[in-house]
This record gives sequence, structure tokens and C-alpha cells, in this order.
Amino acid sequence: MTLFGRYQFLLLRQGDSGAACTSVVTEYRQKTKDHTAPITIEVEYLSSSEIEELIKELLWNYRQLFLPGMEKDEVDAKDYLRCQKESAQAWSALQAAFKHQKLFKKEFLSDMSEGALEKVTDQLIQWTRDLDWPEGGINGVWKSTANTADECCKKTSVFMEDMFWPFTKIVR
Repeated sequence: MTLFGRYQFLLLRQGDSGAACTSVVTEYRQKTKDHTAPITIEVEYLSSSEIEELIKELLWNYRQLFLPGMEKDEVDAKDYLRCQKESAQAWSALQAAFKHQKLFKKEFLSDMSEGALEKVTDQLIQWTRDLDWPEGGINGVWKSTANTADECCKKTSVFMEDMFWPFTKIVR
């Protein structure tokens, strides 16, 4: 077994229970001559503009069930089930990102009053601007090294936890 194969096995995270947690891509590569530490870590996360686009998409997907005419008996059953699934997935991601915020509730997201969409969108985007990303990230990339698989898992786990995983592109 190669060193790469051994670390690939050791670094895989186990025990995550929601489908949302599997949305972070984890990529394992052979160590190159440029890598002097036993393990080199690189995490890419979304830029501010990418986060804003994601927030808008998630919010749309969540809110689509609350639009006029979206009652179960007024929409094709297949379309309604698709909207339900998209809404549930969006809720899962939004909840992971923002459940620590006191104002964050289903009622806040589903407010369909005039001007509410802009208000909710602006608030969610502001909360993402206030995220305290791990120190050392530059232009959406965080790099580090580790001497052991346990140290690597500990360092990368923050990107797979609430608040950050919805905005993490890849852990390499």
C-alpha cells in the first residue's frame, strides 16, 4: 500500500449524518517533491461574489414553495415534489450556515411581504461577510501542513462544520 493510499483511508471523515455534509468535495493526491511536510492541505472556499450568488439561489429554492399558486393541488405533482426537495435541501444548507444567528428562523426566510426578499437576502449576505474564516486564508484559499492524519483532520474539520461547509468548494 502506498503512503497516499494509507492517508486516503485515514483522512476520510466518518459518521456524518446528513446528506448536506457530503457536499464538500475532498480530493486526495499523491505527494509531490514540492511538498516537504508529510501532509499538505489546501482548502478552497467561495469568493464573496460566489457566496452572494449561492445565497440568492438557496433563498429562491427555499422560498419557491411559498409563492402564490404553489399549493400542492395547483401544481403538477412531479414539479411540486421537485420544489419540495429543492426547498428542503436549501433549508438544510441555510440552517447549517446561519442557525447560530438569533434572527434565523423559517418564518424569517419565508416572509413573502413586500420588500421581504431584499431584506432577507441582504441580512443573509451580511451574516456571511461577518464569518470569521480560519486565519491564513488568502483569496479564497487556505493552506496548511500536518504531520499526522489526525492533525490534518483536526485542521480541515472546521471547513466541514456548520457556518463554513456550505461555502467550502474543496478540501485537497
